[in-house]
Amino acid sequence: MSALSQKIRFLRSHDGVRLAYATSGQGPVVVKAATWLSHLEYDWDSPVWRHVLQSFSGRHQLLRYDDRGCGLSGWQWAYAGSRLFPNSFFGSMCCCSAFWCSFLALIFSGI
Repeated sequence: MSALSQKIRFLRSHDGVRLAYATSGQGPVVVKAATWLSHLEYDWDSPVWRHVLQSFSGRHQLLRYDDRGCGLSGWQWAYAGSRLFPNSFFGSMCCCSAFWCSFLALIFSGI
């Protein structure tokens, strides 16, 4: 497999928070949902995630984002309610014109 790279970009949410997102690969869009411990740069180089991310990027355009307070995204905002977290997801999708996509969500639990 050839070495793939990602492009990290930033957008501003309606309340002024800087949100980070990354794209890699070409083809149909797959959006990987952020987790509470995501970091666009570290995940790309991680021995845990690298093979998964590059495999998806080899056949798709992979869109990932760091949620508010995680990774490269802003850590400060006026209200930390759950209503604001979908803005990271929808904002990154709009910047990439990814209105039709597949969605990869990894569920974790401490139970």
